[in-house]
Formats: sequence, C-alpha cells, structure tokens
Amino acid sequence: MAPVESARTVLSRGSAKIVLLCLLAMVTCGAAVGSVTPAASTGATGGRKLELRIELTKPVFQANEPVSVRIWLTNVSDMEVFLFRTLRPEGLFVLFTATNDTGVTVYQSPQSVMERTAAFVEDTFALAPGYFWGTVLRLGQTAGSEETLRLSPGKYSLKATYSNQDSDGKGGTVTANLESNQVEFRVADPKEKMAP
Repeated sequence: MAPVESARTVLSRGSAKIVLLCLLAMVTCGAAVGSVTPAASTGATGGRKLELRIELTKPVFQANEPVSVRIWLTNVSDMEVFLFRTLRPEGLFVLFTATNDTGVTVYQSPQSVMERTAAFVEDTFALAPGYFWGTVLRLGQTAGSEETLRLSPGKYSLKATYSNQDSDGKGGTVTANLESNQVEFRVADPKEKMAP
C-alpha cells in the first residue's frame, strides 16, 4: 500500500474560519470527527508563537483499519514563523501517544532518525500570522515503512507532540516543543455493523 500523500494546506484566518464553521456544521449533523479537548500548550520563541492541533479523519475506525490523523501548526503570533517544510514521517518532529479507556498507553511513536543534509536544513518557509500548515499522518507509518498501527476494538484517546528543539534555529526556523489537544475515537468490533 502506498503512503498517504501530503495534504498540506496554508489558509488565511478568514478561510480557516469558514473551514471551522463547516466542521461545526458536520458535528451538529452527526458527522463528528471525534471529540476534542483544548490545545494543551502554545510554543513561543522570541514572540513567535505556534499552536499544535490534531483531528481524526473520522470518529470510528474498522478493526484492522489504519488510523488517519490530520495535524497542523498555526501561527498565533503577529509575526512570521519559519518552519521546516516537512511534517513527515511520524517520529521525526511529530510523536503520537494513544491510551485506552482505562488510561493505559497502548502506542507511542518510535523516534525516526533522518540525516539532516544541507538541503533538508534549508527546506524552510515563512508561515504568516493567522495561517496554518498541516498534513495527514497514519499512526505507525514511520520512515521507510508502509506498515501502519492496527488497534483492537475499544475506545482510545490520542495526543501529539511537535518538537524541533534539536534544530537550534537552523535555516531560520523557530524552535518549538508543543503538545496538542486530545481527541477521542473508537475502533469498532468486526461484528459491528458500520454506517455506510
């Protein structure tokens, strides 16, 4: 199975509001993307602030189905923030932790190692105030692997962290150590009838 292609998007504050209103309408109509708690932290370096958010692509997954997560960084400051262009693979800058309904950790992203070549370090961009940058990741799909995490039926909570502290501002990037909001989702029993 081929890896999911990046769905990175940069939107203005006005466009982001429209997207959020559409998501709110989906939730009201019963097409919720999983329950969400507020973001736990906002990272700041020299007045430049970033917020990390995650959202599931759907609230219920089939047993043995990959769990796909939207993840994005928002510039919540009043000045440009320079970021590394990539958010992939899982484990490079983004780490996930999943717990079951009893609070036991059932998954933690393995740390990915990628050679920081000159081209990699220089592949940065400026994220304007009020804009965000994101992608879709499949839990467990790390560097050089097409395997994904498969969870047993049950209820789960998921959080993410974003850290590029080891970049030391290379390429003009802001260094950050962020924690996301928490989302809940469910993995259905194979015998359960799923809605079309």
